[in-house]
Amino acid sequence: MTPSLRTPQCEIYDQHVSLGRQVYSRGGTVADCAVAFALCMAVVAPHRVGLGGGFLATIYERKSKQVFVLDALPMAPRNLSEVDEDVNASVAASSSGGQVIATPGYLAGLEALHSRFGRLTWSSLFESAVSLAHFGFPVYPELAAILARFQKTIARRHSLRHIFWNRQTDSVYRENETLLQPELALTLLRVAREGPKALSQGTLSSQFLGDLEGLGMFTTLALWASERVHTELMDRISTKIVVRRWMNGTPDDVHKD
Repeated sequence: MTPSLRTPQCEIYDQHVSLGRQVYSRGGTVADCAVAFALCMAVVAPHRVGLGGGFLATIYERKSKQVFVLDALPMAPRNLSEVDEDVNASVAASSSGGQVIATPGYLAGLEALHSRFGRLTWSSLFESAVSLAHFGFPVYPELAAILARFQKTIARRHSLRHIFWNRQTDSVYRENETLLQPELALTLLRVAREGPKALSQGTLSSQFLGDLEGLGMFTTLALWASERVHTELMDRISTKIVVRRWMNGTPDDVHKD
């Protein structure tokens, strides 16, 4: 089974086809390829995916001939139920910012996928993503259009301006300009060494929580560290569409406790 690494409308994704070949050549599995590719996507497609997000994955294991679903969706912090009514009303009215940040499932989900189906070392899968973040990549048309669309928002918010504002042109990064993300490269290196808990219980936890609190998130280090990210391998739902052909997907009760 070969993973599809081509995505229309975004030329830079096609460059990662070679990433899959490199992972395979080192004895990696499809899961290893998926993890390495997902990490690169978090660097080159920040408008689509990121370390603070989550995902659902459907996995076919050829050896057992079984299909699994991995639930790594973000979860709302449990302590939201512990704050007063004014805060709850504020959170309910929010559509952006720290008040609507959920406990990320992205890295924990990738770790769960790797630990169950991967073969290469966890840290080795970060090499390409770290390189892209550190040395940068040319901004492609889709990303340039998104940055231009949200230029006013980016200019207004320090956390976004710090990353996506080109100080030389005094504007958001434009097509073919090189976007560098050195801080993301360092973060990825820490996660490669410490695992996903680097953000909640490791060397990055205090800084990470400080950034979240600066955005208005209601939590504490103890509560954040105790959060249980919902990563679970579940049975899939299957529908037979023609002889010897099945369509598999996520169950309708996904992400329920």
